[in-house]
Amino acid sequence: MAAALFFLSGCDAATDEKDSTPEFVINAKNDVGTALVANVYKTPDFKCESIPANDGMWSMGCFIHEEKPGPFLLFAVVQNNENPPFDYKLYAVNGKAKQLAVTPPLQMFKIDVENNMNTDYQKVMRMFIHEFVTNKK
Repeated sequence: MAAALFFLSGCDAATDEKDSTPEFVINAKNDVGTALVANVYKTPDFKCESIPANDGMWSMGCFIHEEKPGPFLLFAVVQNNENPPFDYKLYAVNGKAKQLAVTPPLQMFKIDVENNMNTDYQKVMRMFIHEFVTNKK
């Protein structure tokens, strides 16, 4: 698993993500996004998006779609059935994601906050902004 945790350095946005996004990633985006909007940020503008990564992993960024989003939560998502009814496993990548992962609104997802993913967080955040903010203008 350690080798797979370096996944974000090779992220490339899919040209047609809607057709290629696996169901477990869609479920993670919907579940976590809904929990964050309902319990933490309370604004429908806060959304979770995904970009495919290496080795069957996906990166998921949760943020308000602005050029300079704050906060920006970054997670890794893999298919996993060990936490029913969820069909995915989440790994908190950046500090804000790790901070919120242990709060009551997100505890049910059993997000791994102990990992030490070696990723260029700023680069990945720019990729999400480019894909979901800049390209949508």
